[in-house]
Amino acid sequence: DSQRKKLSYAWAKWEPLHHSRISVLTVDDLQSVIDGATSTYYPAHDMSVILSHLYKIAIRKEIIATNKTEYIDLPDTPKAKRECWTNDEIASFWTDYESHPFTAYVLIMCYGGLRYGEISTILLDNINLPENYMIGGIKSEAGRNREIPICDKIRPVIIKCMSGKKKLLEMSEDEFYRQYWEVIERTGVRELKPHTCRHWFFSRLTAAGVQG
Repeated sequence: DSQRKKLSYAWAKWEPLHHSRISVLTVDDLQSVIDGATSTYYPAHDMSVILSHLYKIAIRKEIIATNKTEYIDLPDTPKAKRECWTNDEIASFWTDYESHPFTAYVLIMCYGGLRYGEISTILLDNINLPENYMIGGIKSEAGRNREIPICDKIRPVIIKCMSGKKKLLEMSEDEFYRQYWEVIERTGVRELKPHTCRHWFFSRLTAAGVQG
């Protein structure tokens, strides 16, 4: 309901273009409405999301060929202090894992400091269980194809996820996010994004006195 209300509010901000043909709208038309409706990131982002859905429908119906939402400039993202899971929240994930296999991937991301893009590309051939490390990583030259230690606590979870596959995580991005948010709702922890798993890992390293 909250998501529906948020997007309904965003759609109302597009009122100046409600009766315009999507095929004749220019990027300048879209930018002008967004600039006039808000000067902050999140409301502008919501406007972009709802408009992008319409463009995708129009592309599917062969009315237009391009999603012009991609060319809209949004206000800068506000800088905020990064939130992190508490130990109690991590314990909730462990409890959930006992009856929901998918939660294994949330735990692996937490104890490996992994982004979604990293866990989704790790090949089973690149998991070295005898020496307790995985080869993976994205983003930068230094972070790509690095050795990711496998700690004792998460090792059995990784082994269980390795059965009969080529990659550690074989799942579409949409399905991953759908199940991730189900875990969040089921466990009752704070609604933080998957990247929080990585923050938790590095916060633990910092607390243990490990230098970055």
